[in-house]
Amino acid sequence: FPSIDMPTSPYSIPVSTNTPTPYFVSESTADDPASGPTGALTTRKTTLTAKKFFAHVQLSTELDEDSIIPALPLIRTKFARSLSDAVEDCLVNGDTASPHMDNDTTLATSVRKAFLGLRAIAVDQSYTTALTTLNAETLGDMRANMGKYGVNPRDLVMITGPKGYQRLLRLKDSSGNQIVMTLDKLGSQAVAITGSLAKYDGIDILVSEYMREDLNANGIYDATTGNTAIIFAFKPGFILGNRRKITLKTWENIRTDQIVVVATCRHDFQDAHDKTVERIVEMGRDVALTN
Repeated sequence: FPSIDMPTSPYSIPVSTNTPTPYFVSESTADDPASGPTGALTTRKTTLTAKKFFAHVQLSTELDEDSIIPALPLIRTKFARSLSDAVEDCLVNGDTASPHMDNDTTLATSVRKAFLGLRAIAVDQSYTTALTTLNAETLGDMRANMGKYGVNPRDLVMITGPKGYQRLLRLKDSSGNQIVMTLDKLGSQAVAITGSLAKYDGIDILVSEYMREDLNANGIYDATTGNTAIIFAFKPGFILGNRRKITLKTWENIRTDQIVVVATCRHDFQDAHDKTVERIVEMGRDVALTN
């Protein structure tokens, strides 16, 4: 998604929600010709308010001293990965409602409560398509439901989990014919050749371990069913704000002979287009985990 560095928090920025209308006009022959027709440019204000993600651990100095490979560099790498994963988790599963849409997300400190993620937006606005039958036609229905925001594949991203991705690797049309697996359908990019599927219909596919695979037919968790979802998102319709990128700090506590490692980052995720009236995300719900 487009990202912006935030000089302050909160930080309000104007965003354009359309492009100016062009017109056909005649050649200008006068020194001071009359102005041509004006194309309206629509804007709205988006306010980013940074939310802090925090990880903290205390280690004995002996751990670093006695390790064959010094532990601290590895731990720093793990911390950076954990915060990056936390932001990804919230992008997919975040919900600011109380209670959270998933009834197993109850801790006040859960990263899934930092900001509103894609799945919650789709559920809140009823931007969903039933994918009880997953094939090329039903995926096409998802894009069609997005209207103009589903047209350009370069502006879209498809997000799915590991099992949803396995379903896509064996995607068929409504007649049951394989459409991405075989050489005759996808050429040298066929799944049978590459073993992977990076794009579908020109849309980048991102596999996230945080796309839940225990959701009910409405795309939320209620401990009763176990299916997954596929999300289409219009990338220019959102903004990821960066107030503090991942920062790692260490401190030696000589009183306890421990090394304290703290990692933080501050982000926000907001809609650049008004999500309440613009269908900038679509969730395919009720995707079975197996064919």
